[in-house]
Amino acid sequence: MKTRCCRSATPRHYRQKQAPTVEVRLVGITLAVGVVTWAWSPIKFQADMGVLLTFMFVWNMIGALVLIPALSHFLLREEGLRYPDPNRSAESTSSRR
Repeated sequence: MKTRCCRSATPRHYRQKQAPTVEVRLVGITLAVGVVTWAWSPIKFQADMGVLLTFMFVWNMIGALVLIPALSHFLLREEGLRYPDPNRSAESTSSRR
């Protein structure tokens, strides 16, 4: 895999990208499990809100793991900015002008 500045990504880059997913999953599942117990409450409003909040926590977690990286890939592109290729010599770039 190549990064934007034409250097190959090291295994450290992959670990840094995967690290937040563990925390997001842990927090999302922990909050959802804590709130889903409200579904068995004798109070009807609390039971309904427990189901609704669990649904929102789970979809928020999925959105943070899947949707945000996918949207940022497409929306944060810098088409005009091109990094110089370190393999190309200065002569070949100046002759094309």
